[in-house]
Amino acid sequence: MSDDNGSRSAHLPTQLRLAVEADLPQIVAMGVRMGASTEYAKFIHDPLEVVQARFDARARQLLEEGRLYVVERGDDLLGMVGAIVGDHPLLGGKTCFEVMWWVEPHARKGRSGAALLMAIETMARAEHCVRIAMGSPNAEVTQLLQRVQFTPVEVTMVKTLDYRV
Repeated sequence: MSDDNGSRSAHLPTQLRLAVEADLPQIVAMGVRMGASTEYAKFIHDPLEVVQARFDARARQLLEEGRLYVVERGDDLLGMVGAIVGDHPLLGGKTCFEVMWWVEPHARKGRSGAALLMAIETMARAEHCVRIAMGSPNAEVTQLLQRVQFTPVEVTMVKTLDYRV
């Protein structure tokens, strides 16, 4: 039995767990695919190795200072979500801030995204957060988040400056 990727793991159960260092290569690969397939692609001008190193560094930071969850089926990671907890600068109160969230396209019709959302909501409740803040790269994700009681608050805009380090 094969899934949409041609994998033989489609018959295996899907599992949610905390990410470990050994997952980082697949998490970084997901991050690269996320960058290439969203509006971020218009703004990513660095070489692939630089983008990979930057994503790896942020994922490692989440392993140490936040939470990074993955959904897997067999040896295949289907998605990930990373979050940190801090005080919201405008609203106050402990807030769970999503830092990265991705579900592989072939896994989006299943429950992988919902499992990842539930993981950070469970984490946020355990940390006594009063809210969760999620980014939304498009209308489809916004609609998904609204179905589970998220409210749009702001839109992130990007402007490229001519300065380079």
